[in-house]
Amino acid sequence: IALEILRWVTFVARPLCTWELLDAITCQKGVKLAKSDIAAVCGGLLKITGDDRVCLVHLSLQDYLQSQSMEDDVLGWRAVSEKSHGMITVTCLRVLKSEDFLSCLFAVPLVDEFVTQNTLQIYARRYWKFHYNKAEPQTSYLPGMLHEILKSNWRRSFETFRSDFLEEHTSSDLEIKRVSSAMEFANAVLLEGARSGMAKLVRLELEMGANSNASDSLGMTPLHYAAAGGNCEVIKLLID
Repeated sequence: IALEILRWVTFVARPLCTWELLDAITCQKGVKLAKSDIAAVCGGLLKITGDDRVCLVHLSLQDYLQSQSMEDDVLGWRAVSEKSHGMITVTCLRVLKSEDFLSCLFAVPLVDEFVTQNTLQIYARRYWKFHYNKAEPQTSYLPGMLHEILKSNWRRSFETFRSDFLEEHTSSDLEIKRVSSAMEFANAVLLEGARSGMAKLVRLELEMGANSNASDSLGMTPLHYAAAGGNCEVIKLLID
């Protein structure tokens, strides 16, 4: 548990609130810890700030731990570093709700009322892509896992999400296109992969028959999004 906590605190995109970290450990290990357990479990390596954030006791410790992934691997930390973003990605994907995934595919802005307070979902919905992109180069399973999660949530919640969201958000430029076939679903995932620089996900969707020239309601193609984001690997895949 101490190792899992240290991995979270070292590699997160921003410092976690105590309740976010506790929820993360519960999701991963099925263990419920109290706030007072955080510092005790980690032998004084962590501190809780005045605004309830969990941090390493000093920046020099973070520099040291991160350096172990690049230099002599004294602590066996290199493998931990490479796998930590994957670990965090999987946990984030577990706590996200259907509306978070569908908002992602339709490039719809995140809506705060969908968030359950005091859970890891607040962090996950903002940063899962950050961790996914860090993990993807070293993983073979995450692209397939993400595809299946998106497909499952799409089928289960699309109609409910579509009707509820449009009822509450009547923006003239908001177009949510119904996807009626597996091919159109693959095209939607391809567009999101290109937009977010997810090269292995893009390759997977292309191998599954997605149209490299598919366009969204704005007329944007995967190549447009990849070029706008400067994602050279995705650009090469699409041109090939």
